[in-house]
Amino acid sequence: METQELNPGKNILLKNKYFNFKMIQRGVIVFTGITIIAFTAIFLYHNTGNSIQALKNIKVEYFLIMLLLVFFDWWVGAYRNHIFVKKVLPDASISVTFIANLANIFMGAVTPSQTGGGPMHLYMLYRGGVKLTDGVVISIINFISTIIFLVASAGISLYYLKDKEISDGLYILIQSGFSIFTTLFLLIFLGLIAPAWISKILIKVGNILSRLSARHKVKIDQITNSTSEKLFEYNSTIFLFVKKHPVLFPKSMFYTILLYFNKYLIAYFIVIGLGYSVDFWTVIAIHAIITFLLYFAPSPGASGIAEVSIAFLMGQIMLSSGLASFTILQRFFTLMLPAALGAFFVLRELKKHSRE
Repeated sequence: METQELNPGKNILLKNKYFNFKMIQRGVIVFTGITIIAFTAIFLYHNTGNSIQALKNIKVEYFLIMLLLVFFDWWVGAYRNHIFVKKVLPDASISVTFIANLANIFMGAVTPSQTGGGPMHLYMLYRGGVKLTDGVVISIINFISTIIFLVASAGISLYYLKDKEISDGLYILIQSGFSIFTTLFLLIFLGLIAPAWISKILIKVGNILSRLSARHKVKIDQITNSTSEKLFEYNSTIFLFVKKHPVLFPKSMFYTILLYFNKYLIAYFIVIGLGYSVDFWTVIAIHAIITFLLYFAPSPGASGIAEVSIAFLMGQIMLSSGLASFTILQRFFTLMLPAALGAFFVLRELKKHSRE
Protein backbone atom coordinates (compact mmCIF):
# COMPACT_ATOMS: atom_id res chain seq x y z
CA MET A 1 0.00 0.00 0.00
CA GLU A 2 2.83 2.42 0.86
CA THR A 3 4.50 1.87 -2.53
CA GLN A 4 1.25 2.58 -4.36
CA GLU A 5 0.90 5.88 -2.52
CA LEU A 6 4.47 7.06 -3.06
CA ASN A 7 5.17 6.11 -6.67
CA PRO A 8 2.67 8.55 -8.24
CA GLY A 9 4.19 11.34 -6.16
CA LYS A 10 7.67 10.39 -7.32
CA ASN A 11 6.62 10.40 -10.98
CA ILE A 12 4.98 13.82 -10.66
CA LEU A 13 8.01 15.28 -8.94
CA LEU A 14 10.60 13.88 -11.32
CA LYS A 15 8.69 15.15 -14.36
CA ASN A 16 8.94 18.71 -13.05
CA LYS A 17 10.72 20.90 -15.61
CA TYR A 18 13.09 22.36 -13.01
CA PHE A 19 14.49 19.00 -11.92
CA ASN A 20 17.47 18.76 -14.25
CA PHE A 21 21.04 19.99 -14.06
CA LYS A 22 20.89 22.04 -17.28
CA MET A 23 17.88 24.01 -16.07
CA ILE A 24 19.53 24.64 -12.71
CA GLN A 25 22.81 25.64 -14.38
CA ARG A 26 21.02 28.08 -16.68
CA GLY A 27 19.16 29.60 -13.73
CA VAL A 28 22.38 30.05 -11.73
CA ILE A 29 24.02 31.81 -14.69
CA VAL A 30 21.05 34.14 -15.23
CA PHE A 31 20.72 34.95 -11.52
CA THR A 32 24.47 35.55 -11.11
CA GLY A 33 24.72 37.63 -14.28
CA ILE A 34 21.80 39.94 -13.45
CA THR A 35 22.96 40.30 -9.83
CA ILE A 36 26.53 41.24 -10.85
CA ILE A 37 25.23 43.82 -13.35
CA ALA A 38 22.90 45.31 -10.71
CA PHE A 39 25.62 45.47 -8.04
CA THR A 40 28.10 46.99 -10.49
CA ALA A 41 25.61 49.68 -11.51
CA ILE A 42 24.82 50.51 -7.87
CA PHE A 43 28.53 50.66 -6.92
CA LEU A 44 29.38 52.92 -9.86
CA TYR A 45 26.39 55.20 -9.28
CA HIS A 46 27.11 55.63 -5.57
CA ASN A 47 30.90 56.11 -5.80
CA THR A 48 32.75 52.79 -5.74
CA GLY A 49 35.58 54.00 -3.46
CA ASN A 50 33.26 55.21 -0.71
CA SER A 51 31.13 52.06 -0.98
CA ILE A 52 34.11 49.75 -0.57
CA GLN A 53 35.38 51.81 2.38
CA ALA A 54 31.96 51.54 4.06
CA LEU A 55 32.09 47.77 3.57
CA LYS A 56 35.52 47.61 5.23
CA ASN A 57 34.35 49.65 8.21
CA ILE A 58 31.61 47.23 9.27
CA LYS A 59 31.85 46.45 12.98
CA VAL A 60 32.80 42.86 13.84
CA GLU A 61 30.29 42.51 16.69
CA TYR A 62 27.43 43.43 14.41
CA PHE A 63 28.71 41.04 11.76
CA LEU A 64 28.51 38.20 14.31
CA ILE A 65 24.97 39.27 15.28
CA MET A 66 24.01 39.13 11.59
CA LEU A 67 25.34 35.58 11.31
CA LEU A 68 23.31 34.52 14.35
CA LEU A 69 20.17 36.12 12.91
CA VAL A 70 20.80 34.38 9.56
CA PHE A 71 21.07 30.98 11.22
CA PHE A 72 17.92 31.76 13.24
CA ASP A 73 16.21 32.64 9.95
CA TRP A 74 17.05 29.18 8.57
CA TRP A 75 15.94 27.47 11.78
CA VAL A 76 12.57 29.27 11.98
CA GLY A 77 11.94 28.57 8.28
CA ALA A 78 12.59 24.89 8.95
CA TYR A 79 10.64 24.71 12.20
CA ARG A 80 7.58 26.35 10.61
CA ASN A 81 7.35 23.26 8.39
CA HIS A 82 8.53 20.82 11.06
CA ILE A 83 5.49 21.40 13.29
CA PHE A 84 3.35 19.99 10.43
CA VAL A 85 5.73 17.21 9.40
CA LYS A 86 5.78 15.86 12.97
CA LYS A 87 2.01 15.27 12.73
CA VAL A 88 2.32 13.06 9.64
CA LEU A 89 5.81 11.67 10.31
CA PRO A 90 6.37 11.59 14.10
CA ASP A 91 9.97 10.36 13.91
CA ALA A 92 11.07 12.98 11.36
CA SER A 93 14.19 14.94 12.24
CA ILE A 94 14.20 18.73 11.86
CA SER A 95 17.10 18.20 9.43
CA VAL A 96 14.49 17.09 6.85
CA THR A 97 12.71 20.46 6.88
CA PHE A 98 15.98 22.37 7.40
CA ILE A 99 17.38 20.97 4.14
CA ALA A 100 14.04 21.37 2.35
CA ASN A 101 13.86 25.02 3.39
CA LEU A 102 17.36 25.81 2.05
CA ALA A 103 16.62 23.87 -1.15
CA ASN A 104 13.47 25.97 -1.55
CA ILE A 105 15.51 29.19 -1.25
CA PHE A 106 18.06 27.99 -3.80
CA MET A 107 15.54 26.92 -6.44
CA GLY A 108 13.52 30.07 -5.84
CA ALA A 109 16.68 32.07 -6.53
CA VAL A 110 17.40 30.43 -9.90
CA THR A 111 13.88 30.25 -11.36
CA PRO A 112 11.54 33.03 -12.58
CA SER A 113 9.07 34.29 -9.94
CA GLN A 114 10.50 31.69 -7.51
CA THR A 115 8.45 29.02 -9.33
CA GLY A 116 11.00 26.26 -8.74
CA GLY A 117 11.14 26.73 -4.97
CA GLY A 118 7.80 25.05 -4.19
CA PRO A 119 8.36 21.90 -6.28
CA MET A 120 11.89 21.49 -4.90
CA HIS A 121 10.59 21.93 -1.35
CA LEU A 122 8.03 19.16 -1.95
CA TYR A 123 10.70 16.96 -3.53
CA MET A 124 13.06 17.33 -0.56
CA LEU A 125 10.26 16.61 1.90
CA TYR A 126 9.30 13.56 -0.17
CA ARG A 127 12.91 12.34 -0.13
CA GLY A 128 12.79 12.74 3.65
CA GLY A 129 9.73 10.48 3.87
CA VAL A 130 6.83 12.96 3.67
CA LYS A 131 4.06 11.97 1.23
CA LEU A 132 3.43 14.36 -1.64
CA THR A 133 -0.17 15.08 -0.56
CA ASP A 134 0.96 15.96 2.98
CA GLY A 135 3.76 18.13 1.59
CA VAL A 136 1.28 20.07 -0.56
CA VAL A 137 -1.01 20.71 2.43
CA ILE A 138 1.94 21.91 4.54
CA SER A 139 3.07 24.26 1.78
CA ILE A 140 -0.40 25.71 1.19
CA ILE A 141 -1.13 26.37 4.88
CA ASN A 142 2.21 28.13 5.30
CA PHE A 143 1.55 30.04 2.07
CA ILE A 144 -1.78 31.27 3.46
CA SER A 145 0.01 32.42 6.63
CA THR A 146 2.57 34.21 4.47
CA ILE A 147 -0.10 35.97 2.39
CA ILE A 148 -1.92 37.20 5.50
CA PHE A 149 1.29 38.46 7.12
CA LEU A 150 2.76 40.13 4.02
CA VAL A 151 -0.45 41.98 3.16
CA ALA A 152 -1.00 43.07 6.78
CA SER A 153 2.63 44.10 7.43
CA ALA A 154 2.92 46.00 4.12
CA GLY A 155 -0.35 47.82 4.81
CA ILE A 156 0.74 48.82 8.33
CA SER A 157 4.17 49.85 7.00
CA LEU A 158 2.62 51.99 4.29
CA TYR A 159 0.53 53.79 6.91
CA TYR A 160 3.60 54.25 9.15
CA LEU A 161 5.74 55.71 6.35
CA LYS A 162 3.19 58.28 5.17
CA ASP A 163 4.52 60.87 7.66
CA LYS A 164 8.18 59.97 7.12
CA GLU A 165 10.69 61.59 4.77
CA ILE A 166 9.59 59.61 1.71
CA SER A 167 9.13 61.56 -1.52
CA ASP A 168 5.49 61.96 -2.63
CA GLY A 169 6.12 60.39 -6.05
CA LEU A 170 7.79 57.33 -4.53
CA TYR A 171 5.03 56.97 -1.93
CA ILE A 172 2.36 57.02 -4.67
CA LEU A 173 4.34 54.39 -6.62
CA ILE A 174 4.53 52.16 -3.53
CA GLN A 175 0.80 52.61 -2.93
CA SER A 176 0.04 51.59 -6.52
CA GLY A 177 2.21 48.49 -6.24
CA PHE A 178 0.59 47.64 -2.91
CA SER A 179 -2.91 47.90 -4.43
CA ILE A 180 -2.02 45.67 -7.40
CA PHE A 181 -0.27 42.99 -5.38
CA THR A 182 -2.86 43.03 -2.60
CA THR A 183 -5.58 42.31 -5.16
CA LEU A 184 -3.53 39.40 -6.53
CA PHE A 185 -2.78 38.05 -3.05
CA LEU A 186 -6.42 38.26 -1.98
CA LEU A 187 -7.59 36.44 -5.11
CA ILE A 188 -5.17 33.60 -4.38
CA PHE A 189 -6.20 33.58 -0.73
CA LEU A 190 -9.92 33.52 -1.58
CA GLY A 191 -9.28 30.79 -4.14
CA LEU A 192 -7.92 28.57 -1.37
CA ILE A 193 -10.55 29.31 1.29
CA ALA A 194 -13.59 30.06 -0.93
CA PRO A 195 -13.08 28.08 -4.15
CA ALA A 196 -16.75 28.24 -5.28
CA TRP A 197 -16.69 32.03 -5.54
CA ILE A 198 -13.37 32.17 -7.41
CA SER A 199 -14.41 29.22 -9.60
CA LYS A 200 -17.42 31.21 -10.86
CA ILE A 201 -15.15 34.14 -11.73
CA LEU A 202 -12.70 31.82 -13.51
CA ILE A 203 -15.48 30.28 -15.59
CA LYS A 204 -16.81 33.71 -16.59
CA VAL A 205 -13.32 34.94 -17.52
CA GLY A 206 -12.70 31.68 -19.39
CA ASN A 207 -15.92 32.12 -21.38
CA ILE A 208 -14.95 35.67 -22.34
CA LEU A 209 -11.47 34.57 -23.45
CA SER A 210 -12.95 31.65 -25.40
CA ARG A 211 -15.21 34.01 -27.33
CA LEU A 212 -12.28 36.34 -28.05
CA SER A 213 -10.05 33.49 -29.20
CA ALA A 214 -12.09 30.58 -30.58
CA ARG A 215 -8.91 28.84 -31.74
CA HIS A 216 -7.72 28.42 -28.14
CA LYS A 217 -11.15 27.60 -26.67
CA VAL A 218 -10.31 23.96 -25.83
CA LYS A 219 -7.06 24.92 -24.10
CA ILE A 220 -8.71 27.76 -22.15
CA ASP A 221 -11.54 25.47 -21.00
CA GLN A 222 -9.03 22.82 -19.89
CA ILE A 223 -7.05 25.33 -17.83
CA THR A 224 -10.20 26.82 -16.29
CA ASN A 225 -11.69 23.43 -15.35
CA SER A 226 -8.38 22.07 -14.06
CA THR A 227 -7.78 25.16 -11.89
CA SER A 228 -11.32 25.00 -10.46
CA GLU A 229 -10.94 21.29 -9.61
CA LYS A 230 -7.60 21.92 -7.89
CA LEU A 231 -9.04 24.77 -5.84
CA PHE A 232 -11.83 22.55 -4.49
CA GLU A 233 -9.37 19.71 -3.90
CA TYR A 234 -6.91 21.91 -1.97
CA ASN A 235 -9.74 23.52 -0.01
CA SER A 236 -11.14 20.20 1.22
CA THR A 237 -7.68 18.81 2.03
CA ILE A 238 -6.64 21.91 3.96
CA PHE A 239 -9.83 22.07 6.02
CA LEU A 240 -9.62 18.37 6.89
CA PHE A 241 -6.03 18.86 8.07
CA VAL A 242 -6.84 22.05 10.03
CA LYS A 243 -9.92 20.43 11.58
CA LYS A 244 -7.80 17.50 12.73
CA HIS A 245 -4.98 19.75 14.01
CA PRO A 246 -6.63 23.13 14.83
CA VAL A 247 -3.66 24.53 16.74
CA LEU A 248 -1.28 24.26 13.79
CA PHE A 249 -2.55 27.22 11.76
CA PRO A 250 -2.11 29.73 14.65
CA LYS A 251 1.36 28.24 15.17
CA SER A 252 2.13 28.66 11.48
CA MET A 253 1.01 32.29 11.72
CA PHE A 254 3.24 32.89 14.76
CA TYR A 255 6.35 31.40 13.14
CA THR A 256 5.64 33.26 9.89
CA ILE A 257 5.64 36.57 11.78
CA LEU A 258 8.84 35.55 13.58
CA LEU A 259 10.47 34.44 10.31
CA TYR A 260 9.88 37.65 8.39
CA PHE A 261 10.47 40.02 11.30
CA ASN A 262 13.84 38.35 11.78
CA LYS A 263 14.64 39.02 8.09
CA TYR A 264 13.85 42.69 8.59
CA LEU A 265 15.96 42.69 11.74
CA ILE A 266 18.97 41.50 9.72
CA ALA A 267 18.60 44.62 7.57
CA TYR A 268 18.55 46.88 10.63
CA PHE A 269 21.75 45.39 12.05
CA ILE A 270 23.46 45.76 8.67
CA VAL A 271 22.63 49.48 8.71
CA ILE A 272 23.95 50.11 12.22
CA GLY A 273 26.86 47.74 11.55
CA LEU A 274 27.91 50.06 8.72
CA GLY A 275 27.87 52.91 11.23
CA TYR A 276 24.61 54.66 10.31
CA SER A 277 22.01 55.91 12.76
CA VAL A 278 18.48 55.27 11.48
CA ASP A 279 15.01 54.88 12.91
CA PHE A 280 14.41 51.20 13.75
CA TRP A 281 10.76 51.03 12.64
CA THR A 282 11.44 52.90 9.41
CA VAL A 283 13.96 50.23 8.36
CA ILE A 284 11.50 47.49 9.35
CA ALA A 285 8.64 49.19 7.44
CA ILE A 286 10.71 49.69 4.27
CA HIS A 287 11.77 46.04 4.23
CA ALA A 288 8.21 44.84 4.85
CA ILE A 289 7.16 46.73 1.72
CA ILE A 290 10.19 45.52 -0.30
CA THR A 291 9.50 41.89 0.65
CA PHE A 292 5.83 42.24 -0.27
CA LEU A 293 6.45 43.90 -3.65
CA LEU A 294 9.21 41.45 -4.64
CA TYR A 295 7.32 38.28 -3.72
CA PHE A 296 6.25 37.63 -7.33
CA ALA A 297 9.10 39.49 -9.07
CA PRO A 298 9.59 37.86 -12.52
CA SER A 299 13.39 37.56 -12.55
CA PRO A 300 15.17 34.61 -10.85
CA GLY A 301 15.39 35.39 -7.14
CA ALA A 302 14.09 38.90 -7.99
CA SER A 303 17.67 39.60 -9.17
CA GLY A 304 18.19 43.09 -10.49
CA ILE A 305 14.77 44.26 -9.34
CA ALA A 306 15.58 43.56 -5.67
CA GLU A 307 18.98 45.28 -5.71
CA VAL A 308 17.63 48.42 -7.35
CA SER A 309 14.52 48.49 -5.11
CA ILE A 310 16.56 48.07 -1.93
CA ALA A 311 19.09 50.76 -2.88
CA PHE A 312 16.34 53.13 -4.03
CA LEU A 313 14.11 52.79 -0.97
CA MET A 314 16.94 52.71 1.58
CA GLY A 315 18.36 55.77 -0.16
CA GLN A 316 15.49 57.68 1.46
CA ILE A 317 17.02 57.20 4.92
CA MET A 318 20.74 56.44 4.32
CA LEU A 319 23.70 58.34 2.89
CA SER A 320 24.52 57.45 -0.70
CA SER A 321 28.00 56.20 0.21
CA GLY A 322 26.62 53.25 2.20
CA LEU A 323 23.83 52.09 -0.13
CA ALA A 324 25.92 49.75 -2.28
CA SER A 325 27.49 48.11 0.78
CA PHE A 326 24.12 47.75 2.48
CA THR A 327 22.50 46.23 -0.63
CA ILE A 328 25.20 43.63 -1.19
CA LEU A 329 25.23 42.61 2.50
CA GLN A 330 21.44 42.41 2.67
CA ARG A 331 21.25 40.20 -0.42
CA PHE A 332 24.22 38.11 0.72
CA PHE A 333 22.80 37.29 4.14
CA THR A 334 19.14 36.84 3.19
CA LEU A 335 19.53 35.08 -0.18
CA MET A 336 23.00 34.29 -1.51
CA LEU A 337 24.35 32.50 1.58
CA PRO A 338 21.30 30.23 2.16
CA ALA A 339 20.96 29.67 -1.61
CA ALA A 340 24.60 28.53 -1.83
CA LEU A 341 24.04 26.05 0.99
CA GLY A 342 20.74 24.99 -0.55
CA ALA A 343 22.52 24.35 -3.88
CA PHE A 344 24.80 21.87 -2.15
CA PHE A 345 21.85 19.89 -0.75
CA VAL A 346 19.88 20.01 -4.02
CA LEU A 347 22.74 18.80 -6.21
CA ARG A 348 23.69 16.14 -3.69
CA GLU A 349 20.14 14.80 -3.53
CA LEU A 350 19.61 14.85 -7.30
CA LYS A 351 22.88 12.98 -7.87
CA LYS A 352 21.97 10.46 -5.19
CA HIS A 353 18.50 9.97 -6.71
CA SER A 354 19.86 9.58 -10.24
CA ARG A 355 22.23 6.84 -9.00
CA GLU A 356 19.30 5.06 -7.35
